[in-house]
Amino acid sequence: MKKPFLNLAVAAGLLFATVSSLRAYDEVSASDTGDNKILIIVKQSIYLSIKDALSQYISDLEAENYRVILVKSSSSTAKAFREDINSIYSDGKDLQGAILIGTLPSAKIKVDKDYILTDIYYMDLDGTWTGNDKTGKYTAHSAGSGDVEPEIWVSRLSSKQVSGSSEIAFLKRYLTKNNDYRLGELDSPPDHKGLVYLDDDSSSNTVDLTKAYNTVDTHNTGTTASGFEGKLTSGHEYVHLESAKVKATTSFSFKNGDTTEKVSYGDMSSAKGLFYVFLSPWSGNYAAVNYIAGHSIFSNDYGLIAIADSGSGSFSSTEKIYEKLSLDSRKNFGEGFLEWFKANQTTSTTDYANYGLILFGDPTLSIDPPIAAIGSIEWTGSEVSFSGSGTIKSGSIASYKWRSDKDGDLSENSSFNSSSLSNGAHSIYFKVKDSLGRWSSEAQTSFTYTNTALPTITI
Repeated sequence: MKKPFLNLAVAAGLLFATVSSLRAYDEVSASDTGDNKILIIVKQSIYLSIKDALSQYISDLEAENYRVILVKSSSSTAKAFREDINSIYSDGKDLQGAILIGTLPSAKIKVDKDYILTDIYYMDLDGTWTGNDKTGKYTAHSAGSGDVEPEIWVSRLSSKQVSGSSEIAFLKRYLTKNNDYRLGELDSPPDHKGLVYLDDDSSSNTVDLTKAYNTVDTHNTGTTASGFEGKLTSGHEYVHLESAKVKATTSFSFKNGDTTEKVSYGDMSSAKGLFYVFLSPWSGNYAAVNYIAGHSIFSNDYGLIAIADSGSGSFSSTEKIYEKLSLDSRKNFGEGFLEWFKANQTTSTTDYANYGLILFGDPTLSIDPPIAAIGSIEWTGSEVSFSGSGTIKSGSIASYKWRSDKDGDLSENSSFNSSSLSNGAHSIYFKVKDSLGRWSSEAQTSFTYTNTALPTITI
């Protein structure tokens, strides 16, 4: 039997396929270089232009135990594109998600009078969509023979509509910046703290970013455009914004009495955040010229992730995503985004307002400060010997700090000896800082010291 067109080349643990505008797979194989399978789909016409930067990105992913399937696509309709993704997902059903690079097909769902962009169409692979397959416009989403829960996460790197440079230059810049972040080589990275900025329409909302950050700067009164603009450059690693409900793809709106103020897409060029959630109407409409979510990750030296709304927005609790991104769970943005939708989907739905949430950037990233561990505290002759270590996913450990509740600061080395401790009970604290400038939470233990007897140590 004649097979559909499929050109495969397996090299360096990478499956590479060329996909026609029809379903292109009878079978898909991938190497066993990693446990976490993800799909990268690149628009065929731009692949060669970003090949080197993309190869480095794939190497970074493989080093983190991802098994990468790279696909060049020339699919022209959302329906055919979904079938391509579904065919890979169906081969073992262990696909975690898909990263879409370039101007690739998009689907829309009708919300009130508008058709808004939605990637839920690609995330839920067993539900039924009612509408026009040729135009990619749909009016309903139902369980059909499956359910309406998404099976995979989907993210986009879509820079063609961002002004200031070319589509290719922006993609290369992003991939290089991503590699720098993973190596801990970002210049003057922001502090490991979060910002929650809620304008008047959202001032009573609860956003528990403390699940993911120990330090959170929250503003829900006196919010202004100039105030938010100042915060963008003040060094918050994570920014959660809920702005006024004004339809605008190129700016954020803030109510100030009877007037409406705006922060424009051009202001994002000096922003210093790494991760953004913009619950701001139409900010994620990547089909619009100078959509502001695109500028947040492409037009500056820091932005890596943006979650933004392609439509008018009506959002459920953000608790689930911050629970998954928390210091306890340490999931990546793709997993958090997926669980956010799962928490709010049932066997059927007629409310599609939150379908416009789009994930932009590298979904394998996580809020991942270092972890400190006290290895041992032991008596060595006349001295007490302290030993600790730190682990980090991205970058390296750059600094250490020990302290005692009784004696204050003790050392800035990973290991040290001391014979000058005060007699009595001590609570000992140890933390590490990574090359991105982020401090870990403090590890803690206690012991009782006397200079005439062995200390009693509890770890």
